[in-house]
Amino acid sequence: MEPLPTDVSLNAYKYGNEARFINHNDKPSSKSEFMYANGNYHVVYIATRYIKKDEEITVSYGSRYWRRRTKIN
Repeated sequence: MEPLPTDVSLNAYKYGNEARFINHNDKPSSKSEFMYANGNYHVVYIATRYIKKDEEITVSYGSRYWRRRTKIN
């Protein structure tokens, strides 16, 4: 398996699939993992608890994301 490059970022600003609407939450309902398959990296979201129908899927963006941003409560 290829190691995940440290200089790569994920940005769905211009296009992407439904996963681009997954937002940050301090108590997320899922976690993300990276997989390398068929020569490409893939982001896989895994539920960490039961997610109700019509409930938003959330993930923690991590502390690195928030270094240059301010959370709005």
